[in-house]
Amino acid sequence: MRYHDYPKQLEEQYIARMRETYARRVQRLAAIRSPEDARRYIAEVRQAIANAFGPLPERTPLNARVWRVSEQEGFRIEHLTFESRPGFLVSANLYLPSAAAGPAPGVIITCGHSHNGKAYERYAGACVRLAREGYAALIYDPVNQGERELYSLLDTGGRLSRNNNCDGHNIIGRQLQACGDWFGAWRLWDGIRALDYLASRPEVNPDQLAVTGQSGGGTLSAYLWAMEPRFKAVASSCWCTSYLRDLENAMPADEEQYPPGLLAAGFDKIDFFIARAGEPALLLGQEQDFFDDRGLRAGYEELRRIHEILGGEPDTCGLSMDVQEHAFSEANQVAMVTFFNRVFGKPAPAPQRPLPRLEEEDLKVTPEGDVCRAGSRPMYELVAEQARRVAAAREPVSPEALPERIACALKVRVPDAVPHHRRLFQTRSKSAATGHQVFRFVVESDPGICCVLRHVCREGSPFRLNPAASAVLYLPNFDSQQELERGGALASLDDFWMLDVRGLGEGLYDLKDLYRLYGHDYMAAGHAVLYGETLLGARVRDVLAAVRLLRAEGAKEVHLIGRKQGAVLAVLAGVLDPEIATVASREAPESFLALATAPFTFWPAVNFPRGVLSAFDLPEARQVLGSRLVESTFSSPVEFADPANDTPEAQGA
Repeated sequence: MRYHDYPKQLEEQYIARMRETYARRVQRLAAIRSPEDARRYIAEVRQAIANAFGPLPERTPLNARVWRVSEQEGFRIEHLTFESRPGFLVSANLYLPSAAAGPAPGVIITCGHSHNGKAYERYAGACVRLAREGYAALIYDPVNQGERELYSLLDTGGRLSRNNNCDGHNIIGRQLQACGDWFGAWRLWDGIRALDYLASRPEVNPDQLAVTGQSGGGTLSAYLWAMEPRFKAVASSCWCTSYLRDLENAMPADEEQYPPGLLAAGFDKIDFFIARAGEPALLLGQEQDFFDDRGLRAGYEELRRIHEILGGEPDTCGLSMDVQEHAFSEANQVAMVTFFNRVFGKPAPAPQRPLPRLEEEDLKVTPEGDVCRAGSRPMYELVAEQARRVAAAREPVSPEALPERIACALKVRVPDAVPHHRRLFQTRSKSAATGHQVFRFVVESDPGICCVLRHVCREGSPFRLNPAASAVLYLPNFDSQQELERGGALASLDDFWMLDVRGLGEGLYDLKDLYRLYGHDYMAAGHAVLYGETLLGARVRDVLAAVRLLRAEGAKEVHLIGRKQGAVLAVLAGVLDPEIATVASREAPESFLALATAPFTFWPAVNFPRGVLSAFDLPEARQVLGSRLVESTFSSPVEFADPANDTPEAQGA
């Protein structure tokens, strides 16, 4: 039978850890009693947020171009592009009121995860509302949305397009992680350059600037508010809850929604608004949203309290709730416009006439609706160049110093004691493919983490580990049971062990999860980023713990065999533990650099540990193993699935 005993344990471990983090945060907030206390907390928040984004690029010429202008009743739309980075085009629509008496307040609208970006009906409708109220409203396409499709010049076999825009975000985002960068910082920079353009326009009052957005745009409006002091007001819709509520509800987030190190610093989503407590902020939500309203309401109370301590005006810190599901609804849009009018000294909004229906073709900027076909550099080329620069600038490391460099880069906590283990002797089985007896044990490599260790043998006992003097430990790609039933090369081994590290094997949410670019394994890797750690480093710890256990139980030498993801673990563990006798690395990626520079890749996010290219790469690790590396083969940096063996269809999942 197939065992699947630990599918949620990695999430539950993070939930338990986050609850401790949140308890400490509650104590910190409760200790804020005075403006001085509040300002100290805000300074810490701002530093943590700045650390998450890292150094931002230097400003370069925007090279803005208005491709055409379309006249509408009461406003006009300029269809334009600008360069947020050299050669990297951003498509945008600027809505300008027809009868403005002077420079108008300006608003940046940040899009949620709509495939058509700025042309999504509700987002375009928000722009029309603002223009009718006398605002200049600039809305721009995010990466892989609207006219900024990531992979339109490539053949991805139909797997990647703007129609699944979050998949593209998560692929390019994991490659940026390997560089020590963050997709959220790229998204932020697009928004800052959009503001640069808006503020440069003579029709706009640069002292009256605001930002609003829904869903993923709610995220970006929060980021821009925290990082860009030129904004004088924010209205953020349908994003702000708590990271804890998201994880408790088993909801993965987009790549830009995992700010590096923010949970390690002890902060939450609402802290992007607390960073500017005392200034005008409106939170918008929906009663039936998948972003949990309990987290939104609790966060608002925290913000409001600090706003009051700092002497903020009562009517400039608000929460407006509608009763719908996830949407930038009419009620919330009206609340947004009403709030901005109050902040900028304008009268209450006029009764709204029906909004014109603007189709995507009406709002298109470039001739083919694709900035890459209009001359933009594809983002994957820019990221590949960045990866090569980071790798080229890496300081050389001696073989003796490499283990420490790896442990530091991956945040590996090398076990300092023999781990506790469990003996699941009532679950013995027999492999139909190979005829082996299979006995299950569990290694507790961390509190709450159970890694299943299988003894696969012709003769043995389920009651004790009793490893052979020369023990072989096999690390599968992601599931021991699947690879054992395949047989293959394992059939020739009479006695060996198989380890499912945390979150894999019996710890997988389901067998298809590794093929989802937005799955639970990806979500766990994202929470490691929030804590300033790497999931890869935690899995290396699991391997080292199992090796230590086998030695304690009688093994004189341990030999590692790893396949694909398991091969990466085997090589790294072999470097960190020089007493491991041999390492066989099968179908590994040739290097982290190869993964980061592929135009696109389906390798899981765990294989792109943050900042790894500035610290070391796999060829250096293999070189240090020397003669202990007895086998080394490589696989594609693009494809992760083995069509014959690893696909969900082949698994019968």
